[in-house]
Amino acid sequence: MKQLQFILLLFLTLNLSAQQTKDETIFGDVNRIGAFGGPLFEFSDFGDNPNTAVGGGGALILDDFFLGGYGMGGIDFSDIETDGSTTQSIQDLDFGHGGLWLGITPKQEKAIHPFGAVKLGWGSVNYEVVTDLGSGNEETNKVKDRVFVVTPEAGVEFNIFDFFRLATTVNYRLVDGLDRNLNGFEDKDFSKLGATLTLRFGGFGNYWWD
Repeated sequence: MKQLQFILLLFLTLNLSAQQTKDETIFGDVNRIGAFGGPLFEFSDFGDNPNTAVGGGGALILDDFFLGGYGMGGIDFSDIETDGSTTQSIQDLDFGHGGLWLGITPKQEKAIHPFGAVKLGWGSVNYEVVTDLGSGNEETNKVKDRVFVVTPEAGVEFNIFDFFRLATTVNYRLVDGLDRNLNGFEDKDFSKLGATLTLRFGGFGNYWWD
């Protein structure tokens, strides 16, 4: 009987102790929760032949931070040149990448506020090497090279509507992993200073959860 009383007393003590303490959680103090998705437009090499790219992304919003994913494709590099050979040409150049998208938007309750993000992605460069063999004959070889891409960006965002925000940023796309033995292309040919237009549609926690 005394053993049963001791066990009950011990259980009660532990229970009271558990009620007086609260487990710490990673997201326990989050006051703003939301989600968004939308298109991305990227521009670089602001010369006679600017490079353009179109993509999209989406993320979960936790206070001033967001975490999600993105994808960029259709990147046009009209200024890419071959090594000067008159018998070879590069055709159907395609460069795309996608991966993680991390960002921060402090003071987002203001109509105009800072916007910063970084994209960490993996992708590939694909193109065809067409060799002129003479007498109207050509040889075509398809080339694919995988790359790693990091794109930090910073700028400002505008709250257009409760469900729509537009950010304009300056970025730098850093590409790594190209095989320099493939037709003279280097990482620097695809690493560019540019600008991004980000359209975000969704619920930003300002009326969903507050």
